[in-house]
Amino acid sequence: MWALIVIGGLAVFMFAAGGSGNNADPESGSTDASGQMVYVDPPVSSGPSTRGDLSAPNLRAFLALIRASEGTAQYTDPWGTYYGGAQFSDKWGHPCEVRADGTRLMQPVVLGNNFTTAAGAYQITLGTWNRYGGTAHYGDFSNEAQDQCAADIIVNCGGLDAIAAGDATTAQQKLAGQWASFTPSRLASNNQVFAANGGVA
Repeated sequence: MWALIVIGGLAVFMFAAGGSGNNADPESGSTDASGQMVYVDPPVSSGPSTRGDLSAPNLRAFLALIRASEGTAQYTDPWGTYYGGAQFSDKWGHPCEVRADGTRLMQPVVLGNNFTTAAGAYQITLGTWNRYGGTAHYGDFSNEAQDQCAADIIVNCGGLDAIAAGDATTAQQKLAGQWASFTPSRLASNNQVFAANGGVA
């Protein structure tokens, strides 16, 4: 869900995507009395009834493809990567969740009149995380929890059959509304990542 732009010599990953599942759109906020944009926490839904099987080799290979496509694979800890490349190690929950003391580990990033909270190996926003059940459902924001949430998004959005058949191209096309980095220009390189990580037809 990233597009790379350069501002003053600093490479910054910009998040964008469409669809109903993962990282769909910049998250909305509201304007307070002083005109300041204020992030609005999304509601938490129940978790998915059908879950992606993380033991499936092709699914594991496709998760590696997503990490590469999203640009998080370049970091020592892709699962601890926040929007723009900032790193975090506390995976108690999504880093933008409000904690018991009323604070957030990471602050939502203002994008014009919206926000993004894209975090982790798959750049899952807090809105998407909560839509799939959030910390109450997954237990934490650990590597395994992020993998499971990404797998559940794949199942929910109809990409699993293509992945199981080893057709990473069709899977990316089906999931392009979830991960905007799945552009036609990236298909070939992403397919190479899939194959290099054990994905087979």
